[in-house]
Amino acid sequence: MIKTLSPYYVTTPFTYIGPLVCTAYTLKIYIWTGSKISDVPTDATYEITINNAAQSNGNSKVNISRLINSYLEFTPVTLGSTSLVNSDNQMWIRTVVYYFGNSGVFINSPFHIDTQIALKGYGFGLDGENPDTPDNKVLMRVGDYTMSESGTFIVPIELDESPAGAAFIIINNITQTGSTLDAAVDFTVAGTYEEFYILAEFVSSGVIALISVSGTTSTQPITFPALGEWNVIMYGYDSESNSTPESNTFNITLT
Repeated sequence: MIKTLSPYYVTTPFTYIGPLVCTAYTLKIYIWTGSKISDVPTDATYEITINNAAQSNGNSKVNISRLINSYLEFTPVTLGSTSLVNSDNQMWIRTVVYYFGNSGVFINSPFHIDTQIALKGYGFGLDGENPDTPDNKVLMRVGDYTMSESGTFIVPIELDESPAGAAFIIINNITQTGSTLDAAVDFTVAGTYEEFYILAEFVSSGVIALISVSGTTSTQPITFPALGEWNVIMYGYDSESNSTPESNTFNITLT
């Protein structure tokens, strides 16, 4: 959860694949209402580019609360009797990182995807950085509330989302297309994925390559950067569980 009246930091490592250090990265922020899964906007609401002029291999931190807060217009909720009512005073926030590699070339694959719900609220000093939902789900200090005898009072709570099933990715097979660098990856998944990518390690040198996957249904074409033996791991962002599962390691030798 993001409480927009307190700082909320998105922490991004300057290293993107193994020990490789980026020259810059772009943080994209998407803001929307409606379905967490099906109403995600195509275009980012904000794009922030951070340069790594010092070639640091540490982390970068960006406070996004001030940007999100301007999109939240609080509307009081009316209540006539004791009941459970939904509020429209919150929005979905997704952050995605795109790197510029160590040669300055833009890498068109998303990293560090995260989706949170945001509302106008604040944390307290002992809550630490990026204060989250209290364990009891009550979004205000619990205590004695004073109101008129005939009045009404609303206690804001966060409802739990329906639990998502365990998301996973399994590479069943990778077959080389003839004697080329092209191949086809056959895989089995559980979850709601928007796209996949592959990190492949060249066994002879330990160099790691990023390989794009063009679709979300098995089987998909992929292209390796060189002939030889590769250890392949597939990743994908599951929007339902807000997680990025990692597949098994599949070994293939291109000849």
